[in-house]
Amino acid sequence: MAGIFETQTAALRYQLGNDHEYDFPDALLEHEPYPGLESLIEGPDGHLATTFSWFEQTIPSLLDALSDLADYIDSEGPFDGIIGFSQGAALAATYIAQYEAQNRDQLYHEMPFKCAVFICPGPVWRWEPRDGDEGELTHMDPDVEEVSINIPAAVIWGAADELAEGGRIVSEFCDSTTREKYVHPGGHEIPRKPGELKAMVKIVRAVMEKAVHMQ
Repeated sequence: MAGIFETQTAALRYQLGNDHEYDFPDALLEHEPYPGLESLIEGPDGHLATTFSWFEQTIPSLLDALSDLADYIDSEGPFDGIIGFSQGAALAATYIAQYEAQNRDQLYHEMPFKCAVFICPGPVWRWEPRDGDEGELTHMDPDVEEVSINIPAAVIWGAADELAEGGRIVSEFCDSTTREKYVHPGGHEIPRKPGELKAMVKIVRAVMEKAVHMQ
């Protein structure tokens, strides 16, 4: 539900000011709600609204999600940046990494975004085709694979997040000269406490400024 993400990012977007426009596309795959979202999706009658995910952990599902994202960019863009949370951040990071890999041999290629914000991201995904089946979906390893995200990026995750490793992995895949990162004390959530929000806004503004200067 795009409405959940819109609610979760309301404080961040308010602090960034009114000079920005946002799109909130909907995920399409029905999925059990993640722990901690109950207060955001509970209706007046006590029933929880249906929640959705971007992809299942299979190669066909991930490829469909990447294709859908590319189509959305083509039809609704261009966009200056992308913000994702959790699986949405993992999808965005994977899309950018794959785009870079596919265009690496070209002397010049225009990136689909000028900057990115990854909040509590899952890992960057890769797939290995195999004869006789669809292949294997695995996590990219920054310790053995080269930097894949070369646009200014803010990576934000919680120290108490059970999926904190995803934040570290995505951070390592970003160019350290244009990356900003912030580890807040919470869990798998978008920070909203005043001090944490201030720190998050600071690094998001920093990557936006870097993107402007790189044009």
